[in-house]
Amino acid sequence: MGTLTGENAIVTGASRGIGWAIAERVARDGASVVENCANSPDQAKELVAVMEAGGGKAIAIQADIARIRYLRRIFPDTLPHFGQMDILVNNDAVSFNTLAPVVEVTENEFDVVFGLNARGAFFAMQEAARRLPDCSQIINISTGVAKTRMLEDLFALCPPEMKTILIQRTLMGRLGQPVDVADAAAS
Repeated sequence: MGTLTGENAIVTGASRGIGWAIAERVARDGASVVENCANSPDQAKELVAVMEAGGGKAIAIQADIARIRYLRRIFPDTLPHFGQMDILVNNDAVSFNTLAPVVEVTENEFDVVFGLNARGAFFAMQEAARRLPDCSQIINISTGVAKTRMLEDLFALCPPEMKTILIQRTLMGRLGQPVDVADAAAS
């Protein structure tokens, strides 16, 4: 039996990258997974199929957590499927256009980024705090390069030696991968 057998987890932003890896990992460890995505229902269905093919239990709930009224539906919508939730992984995030200078960031772009990354994450934690039992887990994932492709886009603008220098400065001796974050979140 897995270390999370009998647990139920919500993973936001689970349709790709780090969220996908976390959802897969906690399912492999025995948890039933509610995979939340805002804009990728086909990818969400694919992940559910992958987890079920591996013997896991999963559902996908499409809801933009930057829109609080939709965020507040996630917990009640999971009750008929899995009952009480035990784990929230706040992973959904968006970034500014990493190629644009800060002086070009518009108010709307700022509102979108902070609406999801700060406001959405905060209110997801609030909903979890209201509903999760004692000794539950709330895990917040945060990084400027949470999406692997964002880091590659950044490297494309830099001299090649910058990537080498960054890799040399990491403890792992390589760039991090979504599975690395998933392993940490599941432990």
